[in-house]
Amino acid sequence: SDDLVIGENSPILESLLKLAKAPVVPIFGNGKARVQPVYVDDLVGCILSIIDNSLFKNRTLTIAGPEQITIEGFIKLLHELSYEKKLRMVHLPVRPIAKILLFLEKYLLKFLPFTAGQLATFTNDGITDKNPCSEGSGLKMTNINEMLALAVPPVKQALRNQSKLKQECALFTNYLISHSPDEYIQEKYLQGHEA
Repeated sequence: SDDLVIGENSPILESLLKLAKAPVVPIFGNGKARVQPVYVDDLVGCILSIIDNSLFKNRTLTIAGPEQITIEGFIKLLHELSYEKKLRMVHLPVRPIAKILLFLEKYLLKFLPFTAGQLATFTNDGITDKNPCSEGSGLKMTNINEMLALAVPPVKQALRNQSKLKQECALFTNYLISHSPDEYIQEKYLQGHEA
Protein backbone atom coordinates (compact mmCIF):
# COMPACT_ATOMS: atom_id res chain seq x y z
CA SER A 1 0.00 0.00 0.00
CA ASP A 2 0.92 3.67 -0.29
CA ASP A 3 2.97 5.32 2.49
CA LEU A 4 0.19 7.82 3.20
CA VAL A 5 -2.64 5.86 4.76
CA ILE A 6 -5.08 8.50 5.99
CA GLY A 7 -7.50 7.91 8.82
CA GLU A 8 -8.34 9.23 12.25
CA ASN A 9 -5.17 9.18 14.42
CA SER A 10 -3.02 8.07 11.45
CA PRO A 11 0.62 8.50 12.63
CA ILE A 12 1.84 9.97 9.33
CA LEU A 13 -1.14 12.35 9.14
CA GLU A 14 -0.58 13.46 12.74
CA SER A 15 3.09 14.15 11.93
CA LEU A 16 2.22 16.13 8.80
CA LEU A 17 -0.43 18.13 10.69
CA LYS A 18 2.17 19.07 13.33
CA LEU A 19 4.54 20.06 10.55
CA ALA A 20 1.84 22.14 8.81
CA LYS A 21 1.16 23.99 12.08
CA ALA A 22 4.78 25.14 12.57
CA PRO A 23 5.40 28.91 12.41
CA VAL A 24 7.72 28.19 9.47
CA VAL A 25 6.86 24.91 7.74
CA PRO A 26 9.93 22.88 6.79
CA ILE A 27 9.74 21.07 3.46
CA PHE A 28 12.47 18.46 3.21
CA GLY A 29 13.98 18.39 -0.27
CA ASN A 30 12.33 20.19 -3.18
CA GLY A 31 8.77 19.16 -2.21
CA LYS A 32 8.03 17.80 -5.68
CA ALA A 33 7.81 14.12 -4.70
CA ARG A 34 4.32 12.94 -5.56
CA VAL A 35 2.11 11.04 -3.14
CA GLN A 36 -1.19 9.27 -3.57
CA PRO A 37 -2.89 9.15 -0.16
CA VAL A 38 -5.34 6.33 0.47
CA TYR A 39 -8.13 6.40 3.04
CA VAL A 40 -7.87 3.57 5.58
CA ASP A 41 -11.40 2.25 4.89
CA ASP A 42 -10.58 2.17 1.14
CA LEU A 43 -7.39 0.24 1.89
CA VAL A 44 -9.37 -2.36 3.85
CA GLY A 45 -11.98 -2.55 1.07
CA CYS A 46 -9.23 -3.06 -1.52
CA ILE A 47 -7.58 -5.82 0.50
CA LEU A 48 -10.92 -7.61 0.86
CA SER A 49 -11.61 -7.18 -2.86
CA ILE A 50 -8.17 -8.57 -3.72
CA ILE A 51 -8.81 -11.62 -1.53
CA ASP A 52 -12.39 -12.12 -2.76
CA ASN A 53 -11.40 -11.84 -6.43
CA SER A 54 -8.15 -13.84 -6.11
CA LEU A 55 -6.10 -10.99 -7.59
CA PHE A 56 -3.02 -11.84 -5.53
CA LYS A 57 -1.23 -14.42 -7.67
CA ASN A 58 2.57 -14.18 -7.63
CA ARG A 59 2.67 -10.43 -8.11
CA THR A 60 3.06 -7.24 -6.16
CA LEU A 61 -0.03 -5.07 -5.84
CA THR A 62 0.17 -1.39 -4.97
CA ILE A 63 -2.88 0.22 -3.41
CA ALA A 64 -3.29 3.98 -3.54
CA GLY A 65 -6.01 6.61 -3.54
CA PRO A 66 -7.56 8.12 -6.68
CA GLU A 67 -5.56 11.39 -6.68
CA GLN A 68 -1.89 12.33 -6.86
CA ILE A 69 -0.46 15.47 -5.25
CA THR A 70 3.04 16.72 -4.47
CA ILE A 71 4.08 16.40 -0.84
CA GLU A 72 4.46 20.19 -0.71
CA GLY A 73 0.95 20.59 -2.14
CA PHE A 74 -0.42 18.14 0.43
CA ILE A 75 1.20 20.03 3.33
CA LYS A 76 -0.08 23.35 1.91
CA LEU A 77 -3.57 21.82 1.77
CA LEU A 78 -3.30 20.64 5.39
CA HIS A 79 -2.15 24.09 6.44
CA GLU A 80 -4.87 25.94 4.52
CA LEU A 81 -7.63 23.71 5.82
CA SER A 82 -6.43 23.47 9.41
CA TYR A 83 -4.84 26.79 10.35
CA GLU A 84 -5.72 30.41 9.73
CA LYS A 85 -2.17 31.82 9.81
CA LYS A 86 -0.39 32.64 6.56
CA LEU A 87 1.82 29.78 5.37
CA ARG A 88 5.57 30.35 5.48
CA MET A 89 7.84 27.59 4.17
CA VAL A 90 11.50 26.78 4.03
CA HIS A 91 13.12 23.99 2.00
CA LEU A 92 15.72 21.96 3.91
CA PRO A 93 18.22 19.33 2.74
CA VAL A 94 17.09 15.78 3.52
CA ARG A 95 20.33 13.85 4.06
CA PRO A 96 21.74 15.72 7.09
CA ILE A 97 18.34 15.76 8.78
CA ALA A 98 17.84 12.02 8.14
CA LYS A 99 21.23 11.29 9.74
CA ILE A 100 20.34 13.35 12.81
CA LEU A 101 16.93 11.68 13.09
CA LEU A 102 18.48 8.20 12.82
CA PHE A 103 20.74 9.02 15.73
CA LEU A 104 17.96 10.58 17.82
CA GLU A 105 15.55 7.68 17.16
CA LYS A 106 17.73 5.45 19.37
CA TYR A 107 17.02 7.63 22.39
CA LEU A 108 14.02 9.87 21.71
CA LEU A 109 11.79 7.99 19.27
CA LYS A 110 8.50 8.63 21.07
CA PHE A 111 9.22 12.38 21.24
CA LEU A 112 10.13 12.92 17.58
CA PRO A 113 7.47 14.41 15.27
CA PHE A 114 8.48 11.96 12.52
CA THR A 115 11.14 9.37 11.76
CA ALA A 116 13.99 9.20 9.28
CA GLY A 117 11.99 6.60 7.36
CA GLN A 118 9.05 8.96 7.04
CA LEU A 119 11.37 11.51 5.40
CA ALA A 120 11.37 9.22 2.35
CA THR A 121 7.88 10.56 1.62
CA PHE A 122 9.52 13.93 0.87
CA THR A 123 12.04 12.57 -1.63
CA ASN A 124 10.50 9.51 -3.29
CA ASP A 125 7.34 9.33 -5.36
CA GLY A 126 4.70 7.18 -3.67
CA ILE A 127 2.31 6.75 -6.59
CA THR A 128 0.96 4.07 -8.89
CA ASP A 129 -0.65 4.07 -12.31
CA LYS A 130 -2.30 0.69 -11.84
CA ASN A 131 -4.49 0.34 -8.80
CA PRO A 132 -6.18 -3.07 -8.47
CA CYS A 133 -9.12 -1.46 -6.67
CA SER A 134 -9.94 0.97 -9.44
CA GLU A 135 -9.72 -1.62 -12.20
CA GLY A 136 -13.25 -2.93 -12.54
CA SER A 137 -13.90 -3.78 -8.88
CA GLY A 138 -16.61 -1.13 -8.51
CA LEU A 139 -15.09 0.33 -5.33
CA LYS A 140 -15.41 4.11 -5.05
CA MET A 141 -12.17 5.50 -3.68
CA THR A 142 -12.24 8.50 -1.33
CA ASN A 143 -10.64 11.69 -2.71
CA ILE A 144 -8.12 13.76 -0.73
CA ASN A 145 -10.56 16.41 0.54
CA GLU A 146 -13.07 13.75 1.64
CA MET A 147 -10.45 11.70 3.49
CA LEU A 148 -9.13 14.77 5.30
CA ALA A 149 -12.68 15.74 6.27
CA LEU A 150 -13.20 12.25 7.69
CA ALA A 151 -9.84 12.07 9.47
CA VAL A 152 -9.42 15.61 10.84
CA PRO A 153 -12.51 17.20 12.47
CA PRO A 154 -11.46 20.89 12.00
CA VAL A 155 -10.93 20.19 8.30
CA LYS A 156 -14.57 19.15 7.90
CA GLN A 157 -15.74 22.64 8.89
CA ALA A 158 -13.07 24.34 6.76
CA LEU A 159 -14.15 22.30 3.71
CA ARG A 160 -17.79 23.24 4.31
CA ASN A 161 -16.82 26.92 4.48
CA GLN A 162 -14.68 26.59 1.35
CA SER A 163 -17.53 24.87 -0.49
CA LYS A 164 -19.94 27.68 0.44
CA LEU A 165 -17.44 30.28 -0.79
CA LYS A 166 -17.00 28.41 -4.09
CA GLN A 167 -20.79 28.38 -4.55
CA GLU A 168 -20.91 32.10 -3.75
CA CYS A 169 -18.08 32.73 -6.25
CA ALA A 170 -19.97 30.78 -8.95
CA LEU A 171 -23.13 32.79 -8.30
CA PHE A 172 -21.34 36.17 -8.52
CA THR A 173 -19.28 35.18 -11.56
CA ASN A 174 -22.34 33.94 -13.45
CA TYR A 175 -24.18 37.15 -12.54
CA LEU A 176 -21.31 39.48 -13.54
CA ILE A 177 -19.97 37.82 -16.68
CA SER A 178 -22.52 35.08 -17.47
CA HIS A 179 -19.80 32.47 -17.22
CA SER A 180 -18.78 29.87 -14.64
CA PRO A 181 -15.54 30.65 -12.78
CA ASP A 182 -12.42 28.68 -13.64
CA GLU A 183 -10.03 27.33 -10.99
CA TYR A 184 -7.94 30.54 -11.03
CA ILE A 185 -10.95 32.77 -10.35
CA GLN A 186 -12.12 30.50 -7.52
CA GLU A 187 -8.64 30.55 -5.95
CA LYS A 188 -8.47 34.36 -6.14
CA TYR A 189 -11.99 34.63 -4.69
CA LEU A 190 -11.02 32.44 -1.72
CA GLN A 191 -7.81 34.45 -1.21
CA GLY A 192 -9.73 37.71 -1.37
CA HIS A 193 -12.20 36.44 1.21
CA GLU A 194 -9.32 35.43 3.54
CA ALA A 195 -7.76 38.90 3.21
